[in-house]
Amino acid sequence: MISFNKMKIGKQFNIVYVCAVVIPVLALGVFLILNTYNMLLNHHRDLLHGSNNSSKKIMKEVSDQIYNISDSIAYDSRTVEVLGGKYGSEIEFRDAARAYTLIDSFVQNYSQIGSITIYTTTPYASDFKYFKTVTDEIKAKDWYQKAVSQYSPFYQLIVEPNSYKNVEYSYSLVRKITVLGSSCEAIMVIKVSENYLESRLGDSEYITLITFADSEIFYSNKRSYYGKKLPFEVNRTEKYYSEKFMDDFEGVDSLVEIGSQSLKVSDTNLYVTTIDKKAIWSIMKTLYISLLIVIVALVVPAVFMIQFSHNFVSQVNTLRDEMHKASNEDYNILKSFSGSYELQQAYGDLLVMVDTIEQQKVAMYEAMLNEKQLQNEQQEMEFKMLASQINPHFLYNTLETLRMKAFTAGDREVATGIKLLGKLLRYVLVNIGTTYTTLANELEHIDTYIKIQKIRFDDRVNYTLAVDDGIDTQEYMLLPLLLQPIVENAVVHGLEGVDGTGYIKIHIYEKINGTEGTAVQGNTDSGDGCLIIEVSDNGNGMTKKQLEEVRNSLKEDSISKHSSIGMSNIDQRIKLCYGNGYGVNIDSVEGEGTMVTVILPNKSKN
Repeated sequence: MISFNKMKIGKQFNIVYVCAVVIPVLALGVFLILNTYNMLLNHHRDLLHGSNNSSKKIMKEVSDQIYNISDSIAYDSRTVEVLGGKYGSEIEFRDAARAYTLIDSFVQNYSQIGSITIYTTTPYASDFKYFKTVTDEIKAKDWYQKAVSQYSPFYQLIVEPNSYKNVEYSYSLVRKITVLGSSCEAIMVIKVSENYLESRLGDSEYITLITFADSEIFYSNKRSYYGKKLPFEVNRTEKYYSEKFMDDFEGVDSLVEIGSQSLKVSDTNLYVTTIDKKAIWSIMKTLYISLLIVIVALVVPAVFMIQFSHNFVSQVNTLRDEMHKASNEDYNILKSFSGSYELQQAYGDLLVMVDTIEQQKVAMYEAMLNEKQLQNEQQEMEFKMLASQINPHFLYNTLETLRMKAFTAGDREVATGIKLLGKLLRYVLVNIGTTYTTLANELEHIDTYIKIQKIRFDDRVNYTLAVDDGIDTQEYMLLPLLLQPIVENAVVHGLEGVDGTGYIKIHIYEKINGTEGTAVQGNTDSGDGCLIIEVSDNGNGMTKKQLEEVRNSLKEDSISKHSSIGMSNIDQRIKLCYGNGYGVNIDSVEGEGTMVTVILPNKSKN
């Protein structure tokens, strides 16, 4: 294991930062986040518990009030008189009921009462005011049967349609009224007002659900839960049941508290469920903010530490790299150094040492430059030798053409041929001693050459020239007598065996940063861009073997000394002048023709 002192300085900075900042901040941050989570969770649970207790107290209060009201009605002598009276007709019953005003006073003075109904079997009783006759449908109700069978009151969820034909879930007290001296039955039902419960419980910010042991939800501050089963499991066997937990409610992690509430003179419990759907999200939001604070507490110092470490390590690495270059006899080092005071002093000593060594190398470099100059002069002589080889070969062919035309044609055509020949020879002689000429002059020279060939071959020789936009042929400079030998090979060798119309096409365009164009075979160092000149014919082409032989000849390093004009001469001239990244490519398909591609530097290379 590498010791701390032998580690790279950047790694040492990282270890110090982790031990001095990251670990303490993370430990403190985790502790604060966990503590904050517990505090917030307990806070929300306390609020939820308070709301749950408040709801239970309200339900207890309402239940006791309606029980007391039921007592007052059941044991009032006027109630017994109305129910136990001997009536000869319904009118007599209604007169007695109309004179009975006890229930009216309770309904008017207690807003928690939704309705009071007394179901009776009293003879001649009718549905009038708070009294209703007992029908077979009523007798079939489970709450009626239970009330008839016992004397103690009980609380019941009564589900029945209201006057608007909507299902109504009513929290009700049901009790039997004993009518002494009569065989008739009387069952009183007091329903709690839903509006009253809503006014007392509806303001809660939590979802409140109230049920009996196995009944549907008969009250909620959210109307959509009425008539549904409680979505959580409840232990109904415990008399005093209370449970707090976290559970998924409608797809949201929520805090839930369920508490039971015993009722007066009843073995039935109410179960009040209070749900906080926002608590977990509120807690997590606070935790996310706390986590963000911890991250910022780590990232901000890390940014400064990284910046300082990077700058310092960069200074050390620069000093080390420059010293390494000097140790490998590479004295092209930086002349200035930005860094701390001590490092600048060390780098100044390095510069003094390098300057002393460079002075000792000056004599050797001057000798090398002199040798290079001699090589350049030799290359220039070889250029002139290559250019001079073109003239005799072409002159022979041209004179032979004029001799044949003079033999078969009149004096006018011969005069034209001689004029063109003179123009051609004048261009050759003028450019023998020159280094560069314009692309326009070269193209004009080719045009003159083609016209002379048309005197010989007539319509068997035709050519087209296409120069892309943006190429100024008057400004572009290149080696003289570079293209005419290529066109000559296309005429003599490419179209020699063509019986029909022969075509020579010349296309000139630029290749920039790897766009259209062809790289020199075996060399792709074409710099920032190049000028492409394509010369193609529709002759017989070459076999693969012939093409391979021609391409191999282009790879020869020495300039050919024989008198024939070959592609190797052109390729060598280009390479000697512009470098190995330029030259000539040859492609040919037997029976279809040959294309010669000349690759030259762009204007920035000239």
